[in-house]
Order: sequence, then C-alpha cells, then structure tokens
Amino acid sequence: PHSIRTSLHSRPIPAVSNPGDKIRCTIDGQNVEHKDLFWNIDAPVYTDGSCMYVDDVRIAVASAAAVQIQADGTKHIASMALPQDYPRSAVVAEHAAVFIAGAFVPEGKQITICSDCQAVVQG
Repeated sequence: PHSIRTSLHSRPIPAVSNPGDKIRCTIDGQNVEHKDLFWNIDAPVYTDGSCMYVDDVRIAVASAAAVQIQADGTKHIASMALPQDYPRSAVVAEHAAVFIAGAFVPEGKQITICSDCQAVVQG
C-alpha cells in the first residue's frame, strides 16, 4: 500500500546561481533587444514581483516583471530575476518591477503603472 511517508523524501539544495542584473525583453514571447521594447503611453503597464523560499537565503529567489498588452494585441514584457545581493522579499521584487517599467518609458513621456502591491501604491 502507498503511504504519505513513501511519497515524502528530502530534496538536495540546488546550486546557487547568480542571474546577474539583465532585464529580459520579449514581444509576443520572442526575445528582443532592449532598444526594441517600448511602452505605448496610452495603455497601462502592469507590474508584479514575487519571491520564493524567503526563509532560506541559500535558495531564495525573487523576480520582477512589467507587462503591457498593446492596442494591436501584442504583449510587451520586461522581466528579470533579482541579483543575489538584493534583499529577498516580495515587496523588494514589487518595487523592482516598477523600476523595470520605468526603464522603457519613451523619453519625455509618462506611463500609467498598475500594481497590486499596497507598499508600491502608497510609495
């Protein structure tokens, strides 16, 4: 007979990787250069951040993204895994997402950013 005990087993801790600080840019799922990603100033940019395994700094990982669906339906996305030397929390990742969104604002223009994080909204 099958038991919970036979299903549970220890997993080895994965090797630590450092993703660097590179922002990944995609349009409709295709990688593009930073210079080719842009936000349409007439549509909102949605941001989100996330963090996993915050209780163990050896394996904690956080990431952030900014997304816009443009009028023609194309999906513009900028995302990154936060570097290992950044604090590991969802709130830090949420704030990083806003900075990522700001990196692709056309010069001299403003965008509307939508965040689901109260700490970001309140500043």
